[in-house]
Amino acid sequence: KIYLKKNKYFSIGISIYITSLAIGIAVNYPYEYCYYNALAGNHVENRYELDYWEVSMKQVLEFISEDAQRDNKAHVSVSALHHMEMGGLYFNYEALKSSDKTLLEILYIDKTSDYIVINSTYANIYYPEEYNEFRKMFEPCKQITSYDNVICEIYKMDY
Repeated sequence: KIYLKKNKYFSIGISIYITSLAIGIAVNYPYEYCYYNALAGNHVENRYELDYWEVSMKQVLEFISEDAQRDNKAHVSVSALHHMEMGGLYFNYEALKSSDKTLLEILYIDKTSDYIVINSTYANIYYPEEYNEFRKMFEPCKQITSYDNVICEIYKMDY
């Protein structure tokens, strides 16, 4: 009988754990892969690449397109603070609707662009000084998060 009680509590515990993981996946979709468990500690965004597939870049480009259309702009330029994000921008640009492609122009590391995009985890790991200096001067207009970690930031450069 003791074994059955222990087995029952173990099964209930595992069921609760799996349910919590499933809820986390559903809530954070499509960025559910940006997860590190509690054993990874605090501030995982400073130590691990969370959006290493740069899936967020498609949402970033769609947001920029919608924002530009709200502002009645016929053309806007988009760039990144560092070369680490450029592959994600180029790749996800190709996945956009043709109307969005017509509106957006991807420029290689051009700080005079209308929008600057930063993969926050790349920035924290690979170029933290430049990232922190940039953040002192500008505020993001949008942040994309997964599991309460910022994985990407969009800066609208209103010069």
